[in-house]
Amino acid sequence: MKEKIIVVYSEGTNGASMLEWMERQVNTEIVAVNFSSDDAFLLSNTAMIVGAKKVYMIDLVSAIEPLQTLEDLITSKVLKIAAKENASSIVAADDTCQWLMKHNPSIKIMPLVS
Repeated sequence: MKEKIIVVYSEGTNGASMLEWMERQVNTEIVAVNFSSDDAFLLSNTAMIVGAKKVYMIDLVSAIEPLQTLEDLITSKVLKIAAKENASSIVAADDTCQWLMKHNPSIKIMPLVS
């Protein structure tokens, strides 16, 4: 059975590195989560091309609630998706990893390794 990994990335920091990393994975089922506004469809299409089985596109501007921090929004969305998809790991391209670990230390969270 393939390991299911949630891959978190955005249009800015390390997005290209994350897509390259996804392309190199074997024996995994990748579910991509991209936080974007301008390039959401391009990033999502590219994720599917490099092997993601499913892509969640989240527009930070429209998704954020009043009084909610960006950190809380991203953490909440990613952990809900991970639970829904029954993922065994979360890989993030930037300091999102630290936010996720702070909120849920029981899930295996790996920083992007090139």
